[in-house]
Amino acid sequence: ENGVAPTLFDINELLENSRFNSHGLLCFHFHEWGCPEGVTQRSVGLMDLSTESGALSFYYMIEDDNCWDGPSSEWQTHARLGSSYGNKAAKDSYSSLSELLLEKVEEVKGQKEAERKHMDLTENNTCLVIEVWKRSGETHGFAK
Repeated sequence: ENGVAPTLFDINELLENSRFNSHGLLCFHFHEWGCPEGVTQRSVGLMDLSTESGALSFYYMIEDDNCWDGPSSEWQTHARLGSSYGNKAAKDSYSSLSELLLEKVEEVKGQKEAERKHMDLTENNTCLVIEVWKRSGETHGFAK
């Protein structure tokens, strides 16, 4: 919507990550970051082109892992399957690109609905709304 492409499939990132591709595996997502503990981590998204639907999987690794430098086939074999920081996906794997994109569409719809409700409640941001929370029966819990 509004001519904005999803950042999960940035064409420039696909081109940059092509050096990590292996036979039948396309690296469509690559994110590297450092933790406060001084450990560097990577999160990668791979599309398995050998499957009929192009299954997607996310993997993560730390710099001490033997598969750190890739390529994609090494990550698929040795890295940890899992959704980690930076990939903007709710699950570790998807049966197809369509499944991931539909999830993203539903996410945007939910955000837009929440925005609409907020605007209705605040009369287009002209009214102050105060939420009152009370302590629930749990040790550290609160409820609206």
